[in-house]
Amino acid sequence: PLPHEIGHRRCDMPPAEDALQAALQGPTQRHRDGRLDEALAGYAGVAQAFPGEPEPLFRIGLVEAERGALGPARSAIERALALAERPHYLVALGDVLERLGSRPQAIAAWSRAATLQPALWPAHARLGVALQEEGRQEEALAHCGAVAELRPQDPGAWNNLAAALVAFGRPVPAEAASRRAVALDPGHASALFNLGRALLAQDR
Repeated sequence: PLPHEIGHRRCDMPPAEDALQAALQGPTQRHRDGRLDEALAGYAGVAQAFPGEPEPLFRIGLVEAERGALGPARSAIERALALAERPHYLVALGDVLERLGSRPQAIAAWSRAATLQPALWPAHARLGVALQEEGRQEEALAHCGAVAELRPQDPGAWNNLAAALVAFGRPVPAEAASRRAVALDPGHASALFNLGRALLAQDR
């Protein structure tokens, strides 16, 4: 699914929203098919037809980002956010800002997304990586831990937490997180590697 396809369509949509969703169907299919120029033109047409709606602007931003046009992507997503501050819009804006080399602004966007929707694990995942690279230990671990709590059956979530714990010199909880990952996926090479690092740090 595309990044905007979060949640589900309600059966009680008002007529205007129903019309918007109908108008988006064609461009969305072209987007899924990788026909980005056609999708972009389609979304632009929907944006003109529904000038007060943020969704077509957001999707224009997604296509521009996929095309590598990061400036236009940022502009389109920010225009969408000016109409509606939706958490997944903020995640996408953070992704664009990160690619533009504006990490502090990216962290701010992801943080706002996580504040608005605490269960939005992609925001926590991005924050865990970025804050770890910035050396902000406690914040990074909190977000990595949040992903593991939100996705307890995902070995990757536990492995990422283990990697952060090892990096910050906490081998005992790193061992526990690694073992959770390995229990979920016994062949998870990175989790086995982090388990070894955690045991080695404990002279075991």
